[in-house]
Amino acid sequence: IPNFYTIYHDVKWANEHGISGFFYEGSGGKGYLFENAKAYLASLVMFNPDMTLEEYDEKLKDYLYECYGRGWENIYTLIQMYEEAGDAVGFEGGNQNSTYCYIGNYDRAYDLVSIVYMQENYETMRNLILAAIEANDTEATTNSHYATTKLNNLFYAFEILGLGANYINHYVNGTEEQRAEYTKRADAFLEYYLNTGMTVSSYAEYHAKVPEQFDYEAGNPAYFFFPGGSRRLV
Repeated sequence: IPNFYTIYHDVKWANEHGISGFFYEGSGGKGYLFENAKAYLASLVMFNPDMTLEEYDEKLKDYLYECYGRGWENIYTLIQMYEEAGDAVGFEGGNQNSTYCYIGNYDRAYDLVSIVYMQENYETMRNLILAAIEANDTEATTNSHYATTKLNNLFYAFEILGLGANYINHYVNGTEEQRAEYTKRADAFLEYYLNTGMTVSSYAEYHAKVPEQFDYEAGNPAYFFFPGGSRRLV
């Protein structure tokens, strides 16, 4: 869920209005994207609700450096774009208040991020992760191996999000070259998914339905991983 800074502002609002505590629910699990980072930041701002936004942002940067290594700045830029993708949902369909970005829609990926934004920025965002992977020195420290695993998981979790958003443009209506590149990327994602035991969705019954090979003519491969679909067509 693209809500890094919403967490900060919500906690600040609660504190300013005399609320001394509330129930915080975040997505747990494998932490392929940024849920662990947000849980860490949420704990910091709840402990110190007087921290400034600049201090909060510095804590985010510190976390990214420790977690992702030398390429952390690329991931920071990716997060800013991911936040923009979430904000853009509210402006789709001509209704700036129409947003479904809440935890109950974690399996409705394109209710959380804008399909249009992902179509326009998929390559840029993808290349940011690849740059972070390239910058990481796996021989430097033990933590670098941890960072590599985190980056690879992040890359493939993001990859299916981008591929799902671009199925119509890059596969159904794409050129022969675009279709070939699309299937190459999707096949690589599926191989990684099957070999590492990734669980993009928490619904066990859907994991059993993931095929060993995608049938691209049958439909968008992202629907195997976001079983809730979307209120917006992909």
